[in-house]
Parts: sequence; C-alpha cells; structure tokens
Amino acid sequence: MAVTIEEVRALALTLPRTHEALVRDRVKFRVGRIVYVALSPDETVMGFSYPKEERAALVASQPEKFAMPAPRDERFNWVRVRLSAIDAEELREIVTEAWRMVVPARVATEHLRATSAPEAEAPTTETPPVVAPATETPPVVAPATETPPVVAPATEPLVVEAPITEPLVVEAPTTEPLVVEAPTTEPPVVDVPTFADLRATAQVFNGFTGVDRSWLALRERTHPGLDPARVDHRDALLRWLNSWGCRIRYPRAGEPAPFDTGLAGWWATWSDTLPRGTLAGLDDVAVAAFGRAYGDLVTLPVTTGRSVRSLGPTAAAKALYALRPEAIMAWDAAIAERLHGTRDAAAFTRHLILGRDWARAVLAETGATEAALPGLVGRPDVPLSKILDEFLYVRLSMRSSAP
Repeated sequence: MAVTIEEVRALALTLPRTHEALVRDRVKFRVGRIVYVALSPDETVMGFSYPKEERAALVASQPEKFAMPAPRDERFNWVRVRLSAIDAEELREIVTEAWRMVVPARVATEHLRATSAPEAEAPTTETPPVVAPATETPPVVAPATETPPVVAPATEPLVVEAPITEPLVVEAPTTEPLVVEAPTTEPPVVDVPTFADLRATAQVFNGFTGVDRSWLALRERTHPGLDPARVDHRDALLRWLNSWGCRIRYPRAGEPAPFDTGLAGWWATWSDTLPRGTLAGLDDVAVAAFGRAYGDLVTLPVTTGRSVRSLGPTAAAKALYALRPEAIMAWDAAIAERLHGTRDAAAFTRHLILGRDWARAVLAETGATEAALPGLVGRPDVPLSKILDEFLYVRLSMRSSAP
C-alpha cells in the first residue's frame, strides 16, 4: 500500500516542465522556481501544493493521513501526507493535482488530452460519457520563493479502501416499501450510542482546527439549500467534497466536466423523488428511496479517458448528506466495511435504518428534539445525523489506522 520515493519520482518526471532538485538533503520537484512536491529527509512524508482554504477540512477528515504544514508556512498553499498511508492511485491524484496548480492552464489541458486519448490500435465499443464544457477554475499559484517545510516522519499506517471497479446496477425510482432483512443474532460492532458518547465525540471533533469551516462555507454559498440544477451550486459541492478528501479533478477551460454534467443529469432524475425530513423521522419508503438514489450516484463518472473513475461510495454518501443534511448519516470505507461488509445500495439502506434507530434512541434518552440535540451535545453547527457519523468515525475509522 505505501508508496516510495521512486514511485513519486517516476510519476512527477512524466509531468511537463517538471525537474528534480536536491536541496539540503530533500528531494523536490519544481516547475521553474515553484516547488509543488517535496519529500522529507527520511522520505516518509511528502509535502504538496494544495488550496489553503480547503486543507483544514482535508486534515480533519483524515488526520492519520494528512497533516498541516509548519505554522510559519500555513499562509501558503501547502499540506503534507504520509507516504505509508496512500497507494499508487492516490499518489497519482495528489501529485498530478499539485502540478496542475503551478502550470499554465494550457499546459495542463494539453497534458490531459495527451494522456487520456484512446490508443489507435485498441478501439473500444463502449459509448463515451456525455460531457459539457466546464467553466474555468483559475489555478491557485503557489509562491515562487517558498521552501516547503521540513516535516517529521509519520509512524501510523492507514488502511486504505479498495477501489470500486464494478458499476452498480440500480433500480429506477419507485415508491415500493422497503423489505427489511431479518435481524441477526451476531453481536453489534458498535453499541447504540448514548448522549454521553455523543458528547465525548463532540469534544474530539471540536479539537480539529476549522473542522466546520468548509461546511459553513457550503451552506452560505448554497443558501437556502443546495440545488444541483445550478452550476454554481454544483461547483460549490465539488469544492466541499474535495475539502473532505475526495480529490475530484477541477476541470479547466475546454476540458470535459463529467462530475458537473453527470450530477446535473442525476438531479434531473431524482430531484422530484428525493425525500426530505430528519433522520429520526424517516419511514421505510423514504429510506428505500435514499438507498436507490445513492446507488445511482455512486456510478457517476468523474473522469474521462481510458480509465474512467466513478464518484464512489464515500463521496456519494457525502453528496447525499450535503443535499439532505438532516436525514443522511454518511459513511466512509472503514465504517461501511466494519458495519455492513460492503458499500452497495442495500448496505447504505441498512446504514440509514441503523442511524434512524440510533437517533430515536438518543432522543428518547434525552427527551430533546432533533433540532435541539446538537446544541446540547456541543456541535450546534451540524445536525444529529452528522454527529452520529462523527461517532462512528471516532470509533471505527480512527481506530482502523492504529498500529
């Protein structure tokens, strides 16, 4: 799973205008005078260019993987990652996006076209995705004179989720009731959280610097509610997903925008049938509808070319949460695998039923309303559904990376 400096070098030197430098025993990769990737002296930690307005949420979402730069460098577009915590595919995404931040848009576009063009001797019969031109996202320019920080080696490995390689077959929207599986006699992985458990979780999350900053920014940009029919709202959602570690490519002018186009199409299908309400108030019909909408969203293409990547289970769950924050308890790979053993639509449906039962239990324990409970817990800026997701993150995701 861990990557090496040889893999970093092999990838970086394929990117146009890149050259390698050795400065004070640290390997760095530059475009001109601008460093966009740098290795620690012991080659265990990699610093890379990253939008500074998004990195606090990135680090908070996976603190066992990412780290902030040194305090003196926090004003720059820079963040760090432990090489033991990422695989080759994540390395490719991180390095390529860091490089895109420091080269002209034309250079990035030409490279994308050259690397995504199909091979002439290997024609395909697959129907290419329908794409639309994207609005230009101006590149964030890293400072020319900045020397990336020296970082300490990481000691904690991360269990990284396996890539999803098979698309999910999803039913058309329907109002048929959900058939709930018979209960199992196996002991639960996690006990039903109490009010005290949620208070303890809140203390952990409130200790992450700027943990709610990107969420509050998304709410402000999409007030009174996220509407994927609007281009600016789709862009805001993309930036929020990336701030939480999804790393979906930002298209430049003239490039395909599969996320934007696909999300607009998905919303045209589901906007009239996606339920509203709160997690504790969901009935089985609403839960089933969310499960089918999730299954459709998982397969949304976010890249083009020979290797098409889909939105995937974690980003799909987070996107649904952004659309219906009071109703959706999201998940990540560690949570889904530990609780359900898989991440398909049926598992997500079961996950929402679990969250509904937990929400009702803690409301019964406290006698509070669903709107009031977050304030009592100490997380007033997020709904109960998010607090329950944070509880699982602390209990399962953070522990999954322990040695």
